[in-house]
Amino acid sequence: MHLALGSLGLGSRSMKVKTLEEALKFVQSVGLCTLFSGKAKAVPSLWDAVDLPEDGGGRTKWGAKVEAVWACKNELPETYPDEI
Repeated sequence: MHLALGSLGLGSRSMKVKTLEEALKFVQSVGLCTLFSGKAKAVPSLWDAVDLPEDGGGRTKWGAKVEAVWACKNELPETYPDEI
């Protein structure tokens, strides 16, 4: 994921994720999360933690946020197989 650096909040649900490394820290801090927001309201989602524009800013028509979250589903286990 080629994104600008962001900053993590102290609470896992207040993290502002902009990099793959920050996504790893988020997943590790919450233990279990969904990729996108949905019906599992009691479970945190990576989508809600990613701090990127939903419209535009990406390389495709989907936008930077969708691209980043979608990339994480493959890149996190590929890059950090023993940590996820």
